[in-house]
Amino acid sequence: MSSVEPVSSAEPPVDTPATRRRKVIRRGVVTAYDQADEILERARRDADALRARAQDEARALRRRVVERAYRHCLAAWQARMVALEDERRDLYDELRPQLTELALWIATKIVRRRFDADPALVHELVEEALASLQGMVEDRLLIHVHPAHREAVETLVARLEAANPQWKIVSVLTDEAMSPGGCRLESEIGEVDATLETQLRALRQLLRGEVT
Repeated sequence: MSSVEPVSSAEPPVDTPATRRRKVIRRGVVTAYDQADEILERARRDADALRARAQDEARALRRRVVERAYRHCLAAWQARMVALEDERRDLYDELRPQLTELALWIATKIVRRRFDADPALVHELVEEALASLQGMVEDRLLIHVHPAHREAVETLVARLEAANPQWKIVSVLTDEAMSPGGCRLESEIGEVDATLETQLRALRQLLRGEVT
């Protein structure tokens, strides 16, 4: 014996005020979600714009800070260079007398050593002194030199006398007090002092700025 199942019939939902409220609520929820997404997207765009502007401002600030620091360092460096130059000038002015004497002491040592090694070097000095009297010496001429240079100067005088017949009497005299590397000439018209001491004295005045 078979049983017959009852056939269910789907009835359309009844349009009631409660049903209408549920539909309105669902639409409202969807709309709220859409608005929330728009707000979030707009917030993200605004945040990106703010971040980019902040990065630009940070870079500009770093450039200004670097430029300011560079100008400050450059000004400090220039001021320090000026101060160092002033200090160098002051130190030079303070040490100038000692440096001058040291230079003269070294020059004296070098000159004496060269003339001790080769007395013939006095030839050039004597010739320069004689040249300053060229055409003016008429009679007696005396040449004072260090004893170590007498032989070399006498050899020079013998060679020059033939070219200067106006030198009637030429005498080479030695002077123990005279330093090697110098000479002194005496004639009837005056004296030529080419001693080492006189040359060093002139050099000292030049180094001290006493000669213009």
